[in-house]
Amino acid sequence: MLKLSSREACSEIPVRLPRQSLTDQNAVALFDIVLAVLSEHDLASRNRVIEALRSRGAVSPATARSLPDLNVASDDIWNRLIVEGRVREGPPGQFYLFEPRRPSTRERVLKMVVFYALLVLIPIVLILASRKGH
Repeated sequence: MLKLSSREACSEIPVRLPRQSLTDQNAVALFDIVLAVLSEHDLASRNRVIEALRSRGAVSPATARSLPDLNVASDDIWNRLIVEGRVREGPPGQFYLFEPRRPSTRERVLKMVVFYALLVLIPIVLILASRKGH
């Protein structure tokens, strides 16, 4: 700590202490770090809940289990999974993990081929139709 004599204290010497301001770029970086940490925690918690449902076989309405059987707390993560539709209630008070069926590779490729075929054919049909009108 800096001690000043009474004579020095009376003189008007402007003292500027270095002040760090939080620029917009620093604030965004700090926000990103906090968000990443929170997101990582939420993701880990979500994965634990989902794995608890899978490991106890609660994957259909017929195999739904109660919260005590699942050893899962009814917290924000649990509520968010219910709102998102990932966890559904089967019989009253019993829950299961809902995982929609993923389309096969063949189905995905077929959809892509149809999409790109339409993307090419629609302008061609429109051009041909506009020429007939003239």
